Amino acid sequence: MNKYKYMSLIVVTTLLMGIAFPIGKIGLNYAPPFFLMGLRYVLAGGLLALIVAKRPRPRGRKQWLQAVVIGLFQTAAVMGCVYYSMYWITSSESAIITSISPLIVIIIATLFAGAIYSRRQWLGVVLGFIGVAFVRSPSVAPAGNVHQLRRGSLLRCCDFVDQALGSRL
Repeated sequence: MNKYKYMSLIVVTTLLMGIAFPIGKIGLNYAPPFFLMGLRYVLAGGLLALIVAKRPRPRGRKQWLQAVVIGLFQTAAVMGCVYYSMYWITSSESAIITSISPLIVIIIATLFAGAIYSRRQWLGVVLGFIGVAFVRSPSVAPAGNVHQLRRGSLLRCCDFVDQALGSRL
């Protein structure tokens, strides 16, 4: 792939992911979280179906089952937790918590799948947790929002498990 096309796709993906959280939070004023999530995936799924219409599809029950299981964990459960948690936490807090998911995947892969990572990768995990802890610290969190952080944050822990399972499948 062309280097400029690749970088453009990275920028567009980052932009779309970045605006998904505040748009979702705004949408909660008008519709329940699971309706918003469903609408998002019907639109995205329809667009994706058009894009991949002429590409190979999974073959056999096993590949379709794998696709369904990954979709349930990686997409439906994760985004369900994201949208529902925004009843109690801000969209920016939800986005920050989302950034922990890859770190959790590394830990789960090490503990349960026997994955081996280098010291440099572990340093990245530690720095990632330090960054999230700094941003989520009470001195940085919005005033009076500490109780709400706990409820929404606990719900987002389900997101970690779902995303880690979906990533390792």
